Amino acid sequence: MCSNPPSSNLGVNHFPKFPAKGLSNVLHVKAHNNPNLRDFPGSSRFPHVRSLVLSYAYHCCQFMPSTYENSLLHDFGGDFDQLEETVIFPGEGNDFKIDPAIWHQNGSAAAASIWGTGAGGSSNGTDPDAWINLGVIGGALYTTPPPGIDCTPAPGPFLPCNDLFDWWTLRCSVWIVFLLALLGNGCVVIVLIASRSKMDVPRFLVCNLAMADFFMGLYLGFLAVVDASTLGEFRKYALPWQFSAGCQAAGFFGVLSSELSVFTLAVITLERNYAITHAMHLNKRLSLRHASYIMACGWAFAIITAALPLVGISDYRKFAVCLPFEADSAVSMGYVVFLMFANGIAFSILMGCYLKMYCAIRGSQAWNTNDSRIAKRMALLVFTDFVCWAPIAFFSLTACAGLHLITLEQAKVSL
Repeated sequence: MCSNPPSSNLGVNHFPKFPAKGLSNVLHVKAHNNPNLRDFPGSSRFPHVRSLVLSYAYHCCQFMPSTYENSLLHDFGGDFDQLEETVIFPGEGNDFKIDPAIWHQNGSAAAASIWGTGAGGSSNGTDPDAWINLGVIGGALYTTPPPGIDCTPAPGPFLPCNDLFDWWTLRCSVWIVFLLALLGNGCVVIVLIASRSKMDVPRFLVCNLAMADFFMGLYLGFLAVVDASTLGEFRKYALPWQFSAGCQAAGFFGVLSSELSVFTLAVITLERNYAITHAMHLNKRLSLRHASYIMACGWAFAIITAALPLVGISDYRKFAVCLPFEADSAVSMGYVVFLMFANGIAFSILMGCYLKMYCAIRGSQAWNTNDSRIAKRMALLVFTDFVCWAPIAFFSLTACAGLHLITLEQAKVSL
């Protein structure tokens, strides 16, 4: 390889470290499709780079003006002993003419004034071109990014540089929902199981619904803790988090919760619909044993659906929020579309059933019966869940169809 080539193409490989030595003048870098390349050299290794095509979006963070990470100490491997200090006294046998006013400028301007653009060298042997963008803040050395660097893939709301949750409103909301979901649903499960009242079908189904929503609290808890522990520096820990067992577990709980919740709501609605429309046939009610069989099927369906990304159908590790939004292959796209379409169809059936029940008992005295009171309570549960999930299903399906009706920031809040 020639010294300091204008471009470097090391894409589609499997090496874990990027050989950045001797590439200080490279203009274009390609290191895409390297799944093992978790760490990428600092931006100080490429002071003149203009474009980069990398494997992970987090590697681009250090080349962005807002999160530019470039310390002079990085070039010295963090060893302070390798740094040299040169003290210049004007007028004592040297050719340097230093204007004292430059010390009131920023580090970059001061360096440029001392060395001059394109100077040939310095007394300590340091290449002055490398110091043109040097600055000093609070005694720390830093460099500013060259303008117009094009880096792909770009970070975004689901691949953030600084924080997993971009603003404090979202962060506080997640903590509130996380704590309330665990506390509220945990109490529901404990009370219903430990209650002296006989376990009937409605209580059994509500207990399963509470367990499903409890898992959503666990999912949000994983994200909340990771966000709090990496505040302001998420890019440094993003890849270890996404490829960790914790992210896999969080995604599993998230999908398990959503699918089990939808299935349970469907069973609740159909059971109430049957109970009201066949109010005179008490012997045809859904028994607790049959409800147990149905919910066993629901648990199996939810567990299998949540486990598919663990075996290669979609992937929880694609995004920082650990949800299976990968659509790079037809199988992954089919998986995402199936989830959203199934949830959308389920909620449509639920709303149709409740409309049918309302029409069946409208204008009659049935509103005062126990079945009707239970139906109204269950309708409130279904309606509030529908309000939460309908926007997600709608915007996800439209996005799969190529219609991006909301921004990624808005989608992140909705999720």
